[in-house]
Amino acid sequence: FSPDGTLLATASPTGILRLFDPLTADSPRTFEIPHASITALAFTPDSKKILLAAAFSAGASPHASLYIYDLATKKYDTPFPPFEGATISALAISPDGTLLALSASSSDIALIDLPTAKLLYHLPQTTSAPALAFAGNTRLLAAGPAVLTLWDLPTRTPQTTFPFPAASLSTDTSPAHLLTTSPAGQITLYRLAH
Repeated sequence: FSPDGTLLATASPTGILRLFDPLTADSPRTFEIPHASITALAFTPDSKKILLAAAFSAGASPHASLYIYDLATKKYDTPFPPFEGATISALAISPDGTLLALSASSSDIALIDLPTAKLLYHLPQTTSAPALAFAGNTRLLAAGPAVLTLWDLPTRTPQTTFPFPAASLSTDTSPAHLLTTSPAGQITLYRLAH
């Protein structure tokens, strides 16, 4: 869902993004990335753009690319360099729109300055994180591979580690709560300390 609740986005392994009105599900708008599989997506906090991760397996070497799709102009931009030999499994945009966190098959989590598309730093992970979410505004990042880790971004250190996997993560608008789902279907809501 878009942060303002007006759109529902779905992505396909055949490279098609569909946008629906969640109240009617009628007349989806579509956008296609030819010869690609869309592996992750995230709305910007203002609900005006969608960041898409696309995997390309044809050609000399597999790679992933990031696209920013503008919902008003229906055009996309690719300000990021390609990620050679990688597949992006998760994207998260900070509530203030300044940071992009992405997890790729290379395991580490990359933190990118979204306005400039410049890599800031990596957070070390032993496996690719299938789920990412910013929590506590831009100070905390939750990453969910085999264990759920809450990263303190100013110090770049794990603040808390939970001994269970997270298949998906979400925060509320404050964001004072972290919602997790496990691969087994368990849903857990955490209240985050300020």
